[in-house]
Amino acid sequence: MDERIIPEFLDAVARLSRETDARIFLVSNQGQQWIPLKEQEAVMRHLVDPVEERGGRIDAVYICTNDKKWTPPEGEENGRKPAPGMLLAAAIDNGDAVDLADSYMVGDMTTDIAAGESAHPDVTSVLVKTGYGGKDGKVKIEPDHTSADLGAAVDWIISRTNQGSAQPTPPQI
Repeated sequence: MDERIIPEFLDAVARLSRETDARIFLVSNQGQQWIPLKEQEAVMRHLVDPVEERGGRIDAVYICTNDKKWTPPEGEENGRKPAPGMLLAAAIDNGDAVDLADSYMVGDMTTDIAAGESAHPDVTSVLVKTGYGGKDGKVKIEPDHTSADLGAAVDWIISRTNQGSAQPTPPQI
């Protein structure tokens, strides 16, 4: 396993997939155009395979290869967060299995939170304080919930799923 991959991330994603029926998608702006697609796919396998080794799953990976200055053709949605394109693609690709109004967007950047809110106003956005911790300052937006790290975010999502709660709680900072 690649030492740069945080084991806590892998454990949390595996646990979420084992303890809920949630569909799990990774969405990333990190696949810039200059990285060949095969190499991007190999990088994503480094995330998917260890989650599977822990008894979990990642249902799909979406990588945006557009740079910041790219403009989508008319009628197409930009996939680069904070635009919701990758989230909308996941919903379309998975049909009835994905209801954006009953979905969570978890991330460490304000662009992650904004992508979720842009995909559907009822997406529950969760900011994790690790990584950028929302300090990127790219979008002025408040998440529905804030967690110390991905493990705590997964705990919160699992507890809500087990309670059957559909309404987001106020932000907790």
